Amino acid sequence: MVFLNRGAADMKNWFLFLTLQIMGFAHAATPPAISLEPPAGQSQLNQYAMQTIQGQCGKTGVKVSGIVEILNGVYTASIEESRLTLELGSQTAKFAEESGIFNDVNGITCVNTKIGKRLLFWSNCSGAACEGQMSFFVFDPATLKRIAPGKPNESCNAACASKALGGHKLPSQIAN
Repeated sequence: MVFLNRGAADMKNWFLFLTLQIMGFAHAATPPAISLEPPAGQSQLNQYAMQTIQGQCGKTGVKVSGIVEILNGVYTASIEESRLTLELGSQTAKFAEESGIFNDVNGITCVNTKIGKRLLFWSNCSGAACEGQMSFFVFDPATLKRIAPGKPNESCNAACASKALGGHKLPSQIAN
């Protein structure tokens, strides 16, 4: 093609066309980022889109990540990818899989109690080997400290959580 008598706009359009053609060829030659066979008995790969939800309890920023699905007042999580992050000013407290607070089905709420705001986190195993009892964790958002259970390897049932909330009743979706 000869551009001797062509304007600058025509030349710009031609170079744009040529660039897009070259990019198209380069893209066509690039292998896919993930190339796997589907799980046995399935025709396609399983895909999960994880979510992060961010809010606050009192003056503390609360971020929950690794959420796979939210349904009926609870969320399911990828245990390996789950994180609970509490931020108050320059202080940060992070809880991950190794903290033992996450399970298959989880929930979190900010509770107004007589003793101040408390962050209530609950989890439940949904497998056949589970006993069906929820585990509770109560945090003081003003200090980022875990109130209950008191020690890392202890568990906290509904009565323990209610006591840590100053006798406050648990939210209705988890009271049963």
